Amino acid sequence: MVTLLSVPASPKSARPVAYRRGWACAFLGAIALIASSVELTAAGPGPGKGSSPYAELQELLGGDVALYTKGAPRLEYCPDNTCDAFTGRATAAEDLATFAHAYILWVSDYYALSDLRLSARGKEARSIAVQRAAAEGCRGGESAAISCLLERLSTRGGVKVSMVRYDENRRIAVPVDLSRELKRFREESKESK
Repeated sequence: MVTLLSVPASPKSARPVAYRRGWACAFLGAIALIASSVELTAAGPGPGKGSSPYAELQELLGGDVALYTKGAPRLEYCPDNTCDAFTGRATAAEDLATFAHAYILWVSDYYALSDLRLSARGKEARSIAVQRAAAEGCRGGESAAISCLLERLSTRGGVKVSMVRYDENRRIAVPVDLSRELKRFREESKESK
């Protein structure tokens, strides 16, 4: 029987190999767990199946929508050099995403959204926004329910809307009067019926 003795090069390497492997496995396992939960949060199970409003917007709008989480959360929809920007309290990120989802799909006046709103995917996403409004206790027709939802989320989550443009590498944000936009939305909804 031959017994090999090794002399460690440093005190750190004097630990048994199994000990080092155990920590490495635990570390990699934790990273895998975090990565899978982030992936599930970002991708979600798809529209209407319990996915997050932000994930639904990403699926529908792709790279035109972005969420910034450093400091107070900000979500922007930028189909061109201008954006609908939504900000809210740091503790109300879900309200911010729900607000942006309903606003973009129902109220925003970007021409780029016209075809999406008429598509099957767009109609399904708009229906989900109405379901979320009903879950918040908002009743009435679709436009009344969406207006109610946006007003509630604006109050509860401190959600604000701005029209943003990027001009000569400067970000210029102009606050949007939500009550005026919702009035316009309700009037346009009545006219289209």
